[in-house]
Amino acid sequence: AFVQGDLRAALTLLARLADRDFRAGEYGACLEGALRLLALDPCREDAHRLVMRCYVRLGERAQALRQFQVCERILRGEFDAPPEAATLALFELVRSAPEQV
Repeated sequence: AFVQGDLRAALTLLARLADRDFRAGEYGACLEGALRLLALDPCREDAHRLVMRCYVRLGERAQALRQFQVCERILRGEFDAPPEAATLALFELVRSAPEQV
């Protein structure tokens, strides 16, 4: 079984690998890693943003917009809170100027 420290280390590693894949232009691998991260911790907004950016880069803008809705629903359910400013800004960019994502 995972101990809390092991889970934290796994989440950190998954996030680093996903970021590396994104920087390398490996959007499919990045998406897979970010979704694995969200499976372990659905409240990670950084991972939701990464998923949104990957979907846009993969030409799936509608999926990116849906991912924002998933993020928003999770945060409202867990914390009764809206997404962070960075997540809202990315949503607006995906909505209005996806070529800039």
